Amino acid sequence: MNPKILPALISVVVSFIVLTVLSFFMTKFLLNSNQDFMTFFEEKWLLTLAIVVVFVGYKHFFSNRK
Repeated sequence: MNPKILPALISVVVSFIVLTVLSFFMTKFLLNSNQDFMTFFEEKWLLTLAIVVVFVGYKHFFSNRK
């Protein structure tokens, strides 16, 4: 088993939670939206997950840092 999978999975979960909550509050307060969290989550969860997976995957698997 690849030893990079567990840290990457933890990073995906934490990043997804933080990014979802942050984008909800940005939408709510900056755009004066009256949308509740569950409606927002149902509309945006797939896009947020895709962004998180791309960036965390790149950081953990394709970045050549030493």
